Amino acid sequence: MTSIIIIMLTSACISEVATASRQLWSFARDQGVPFSGWLSHVSPGWNIPIRAVFVSVVISTLLSFINIGSYVALNAINSLGVVSLLVSYTVTITCLVWRRLAGAPLPPRKWSLGRFGLAVNFVALAFVLPVLFFAFWPLAKDVTA
Repeated sequence: MTSIIIIMLTSACISEVATASRQLWSFARDQGVPFSGWLSHVSPGWNIPIRAVFVSVVISTLLSFINIGSYVALNAINSLGVVSLLVSYTVTITCLVWRRLAGAPLPPRKWSLGRFGLAVNFVALAFVLPVLFFAFWPLAKDVTA
């Protein structure tokens, strides 16, 4: 049973590194990060951005060392990441709801939820707002420094 968990975690890690490196490569291609020319290079024959993958792996490895130094610091960084994602979702969904209620046209898009869009956005807000509220609370009952 442990091997199933190890295989699943390994697959998830590979997927996360692939996603992070593709995002880094996309930003580098659009010259949105320092050293864009170097990071946006795609190796001929491999057709993958090896440099962006390498930088993503190095940054992930360095961030994993935080747990060795301080568990509290790692939890603070993880919580900040979760709260940042939830706030970005909340802002985006709220803007969509506001535009729909105000009757303003939405920007062009490739697909739409049609008449269910507003209801889906309200359900998403009903889910995200309590999660955002509780994301600021500690994970354990006894809080230490």
